[in-house]
Amino acid sequence: MPQPKTPPESAATIVAFEKISISMTELEIKFVYQQETIESLNEQVTKQWKVIDQLTRKLGMLHDQMSNMVYDGEKTSDDPPPPHY
Repeated sequence: MPQPKTPPESAATIVAFEKISISMTELEIKFVYQQETIESLNEQVTKQWKVIDQLTRKLGMLHDQMSNMVYDGEKTSDDPPPPHY
């Protein structure tokens, strides 16, 4: 039995496929740029979190140092007060 012939593609069908192909290519390009942007932003966020973590630890150390400091009003030794008292 002979195979039925498929009708030749019309010019409108060819143009529609070309438009779809162009649209797909544009979407793929946008996707690649978005992926690059996401990766770049992720790197920046990771770097910033490392800095925030370091600063948090330093702040904690400073807080501990300040807590351990002796205030001026407290007597720290058995030395007599200066003559102007």
